[in-house]
Amino acid sequence: MLVNPNSPTAEPTIREAQEAARAKRVQLAVLRASTEGEIDAAFANLIDLRADAVIVGADPFLGNQRLQLIAQAALRKIPAIYFSDGFTALGGLISYGANLPTVYRRMGVYTGKILKARSLPIYRSSNRPSSISRSISRPPGLSV
Repeated sequence: MLVNPNSPTAEPTIREAQEAARAKRVQLAVLRASTEGEIDAAFANLIDLRADAVIVGADPFLGNQRLQLIAQAALRKIPAIYFSDGFTALGGLISYGANLPTVYRRMGVYTGKILKARSLPIYRSSNRPSSISRSISRPPGLSV
């Protein structure tokens, strides 16, 4: 798992991922990167760790580094799961997370209801869409 240590959500994300990994009895290595150089070093470290895949934690900095993250995963031939479909649109393998345009649209509708003093429904997001890039070449043994 790759996280930005400067993110306020890094430690809770790490704790939750570690709990899930323990429950599934899989090993989870946590790598931290807050600069472009640290991203490159983290991916090199994944090779040394013989990691089967990498999960990129949700973070604005890492989101801005989409092209670098996708390129490093491809260069190192490491399957990667990203937090936004913006990654798969650029050639990343898989994303799993909230669809931000949908979230923002709901926020606008909800804000409009607040401003018009209407009754306010409570929304609970249970929709966790995922996307898989079909435009990349598939590593051997991976079927989509």
